[in-house]
Amino acid sequence: MKRLIAILLLLCFGLTACATEGGESSTPVSDEITDATTTGVADTTTGVSSDTTAATGGATTTAGQTGAQGGQNTAAPKTTTTKAPVKTEVYDKTVTVDFAQYDMGNDADSLNLAIDSINTMGAVASIKGEHNRYVLKLPKRRYEFNEVIRLNGIQDFTLDGNGSTFIITENISAFLITGCKNVKLTNFTVDYDPLRYTQGVIKAINGNKLTIEIDAGYPYDVDFINCGSQTHDDVYNLGDSVFTANVYDLSTGAIKTNSAGNYVLKNDAVSKGGRVVEISLHSNSTWQTPSGGMAVGDGIAFSYVGNKMLWAEQCKGGMEFTNITVWGTSGCGMWELNGEGGSLYKNVKVVPGPKPKGATRERFVSCNGDFLHQNANKKGPIIDGCTFTHMMDDVINIHGLVYYVLSSEGNTTYLAPRWDYPFYVGETIKGYDAANIFDKTGELKVTAIESYKDSSNKEKVETLYKYCDKQWGDKTLVYKVTTNKPSNLKFGDFVVSTDRTGAGTIIRNSTFGKNRSRGIVVKTDDVLIENNTITQTNFAAITLQFDNSFGESGYTNKAVIRNNTITLGASSMDMHMFNEYHLGAIMIGHQMDMAHDGYLNCFEFKNILIENNTIKSTGVYGISCVSVDGLTIRNNKIIDPFMFGMGTSNEYRTDFELNPNAGIHIGQCKNVTVTGNTVTGGPKEITEAVQFGKNVSNIKDASGNKKN
Repeated sequence: MKRLIAILLLLCFGLTACATEGGESSTPVSDEITDATTTGVADTTTGVSSDTTAATGGATTTAGQTGAQGGQNTAAPKTTTTKAPVKTEVYDKTVTVDFAQYDMGNDADSLNLAIDSINTMGAVASIKGEHNRYVLKLPKRRYEFNEVIRLNGIQDFTLDGNGSTFIITENISAFLITGCKNVKLTNFTVDYDPLRYTQGVIKAINGNKLTIEIDAGYPYDVDFINCGSQTHDDVYNLGDSVFTANVYDLSTGAIKTNSAGNYVLKNDAVSKGGRVVEISLHSNSTWQTPSGGMAVGDGIAFSYVGNKMLWAEQCKGGMEFTNITVWGTSGCGMWELNGEGGSLYKNVKVVPGPKPKGATRERFVSCNGDFLHQNANKKGPIIDGCTFTHMMDDVINIHGLVYYVLSSEGNTTYLAPRWDYPFYVGETIKGYDAANIFDKTGELKVTAIESYKDSSNKEKVETLYKYCDKQWGDKTLVYKVTTNKPSNLKFGDFVVSTDRTGAGTIIRNSTFGKNRSRGIVVKTDDVLIENNTITQTNFAAITLQFDNSFGESGYTNKAVIRNNTITLGASSMDMHMFNEYHLGAIMIGHQMDMAHDGYLNCFEFKNILIENNTIKSTGVYGISCVSVDGLTIRNNKIIDPFMFGMGTSNEYRTDFELNPNAGIHIGQCKNVTVTGNTVTGGPKEITEAVQFGKNVSNIKDASGNKKN
């Protein structure tokens, strides 16, 4: 009612905002792009523009619900610098809105009221034929939000925090953004109080029992600790009574190198008095001795995958997130999905916040899951000059979706989607072979789509996902998809969209450090990853992957990975001892379900250039590439690969039939150029710079590679 009254007053008495008439305001979603132009390697020219169209269709998900040609020129690459095409938004006026007139005492209610009112102002102006930009600049102070800040359908709007701190006081998302266009969030810091994770020190390990003293100032209630079991949705196929933790080096505050990628805990924590708790280990992600890589005196933090800090869905382009600092989250960080994409992330910093009251130890964690996750957007983001440290899962994951096939007849294919994101009429899709994950259909156009429920399919759906993680939405949901020609797909094959994978992703000039999982994961076309510094990732630092394990497409056609510095990549014991797919600090390949292993009979990654990177101290190969047609690897420096020794990984020893002897691995690739790379140090078994595995054909040039 308060919001309605305020809006009516505005409409009756006119805007009380201060307006700057006749101004022009631009939404700078463009960037200067330096593209490689090499013999035999396709130019990677990624145009970025704020000229966006309407978002694609798709079901809206409730925010906060818990739920991834080779050339012969070995000289330095010829580069060209081009300006991306830019369309400048021209506004009749820029309206600066005074927050004070909406301030009712409750920060969340007041900010939501202001945003709703501005949305109404914009709608009224549009009816009058005006095109205005609205700026809400908050007074600089601490704001406490006990409910989600909602931006629903607003356009041409800037929320300027003016250096303020936003404290989220409940286990909720901070922002829900739906159907918006040309919106900028800038100049604020986000944190949660109370914290949504806890940490401590391991005092004793007795069999599968851990005794942990929770650090002063951090939550120690056993009910809070055990609530982690409600958040992982059977991600390890172990039932719903487990959650995960990681161990930390107290001297550095980073996840301990050569420890497990995850330790799986039971939700049986009991208080032993004071801040001491006892909890059981179920296993670790290596499925070996549960406490392997863990020792008394290590730090430990429990992972809680709760509500996303920011959820943006079905947005229509022109989105910007600049000068934002994140100190803590409930679950994952910033998720954008099922929209136009092309968003700008500039000077976003994700770092642990200040010590909580009464604490003597710094925080181990900034984000409880993935931070920047982009799913089924048309265009990829521009990520420039950002910092991402201390998070519990992947830092950046850009991808589309995999839809498993129930049956196919003529031009009609029946799909069992993991999540409810239907195709739209006119969308381009491809069908892939279940066994070897190659393109089976070529491009198909969707001419009709129907969604319905069929409970008789539940058993089939469970069979389809038998070897994948068990996170999905509705096992009864079916898509009936009609295409312009027959797909000839069979049960178990799968379909992906080629229009909604985040093509054109740019990640540059950013810093990554002390993160549990992968640094940069991209599963789309036209990718540029350059000038980044990545220090200590448990898994691969940079990877292009096709992923049917978590249902995330697709393959990459045209990528440049250059001038990055990687230290301590793939530093978990999982990588060199037991892991199933991460063979390099830079890796091109698959993240497969448990029904697949080793080389697949496909060459679906195309036109990949990896050059001028420095890779120091990795747990496995410095670079590993499989299933690529048109691969150039040149002028990279790899120092101390296999830093923990050769390990016993079943993946590279058994599945790929490799005994590692080099810093670079290439297998199941064709049209390959690998030149000018140097490998220094490593175990005595490392005698070569480059190791070719099975099925490598048409090696155009393999000169100038040295093992020092």
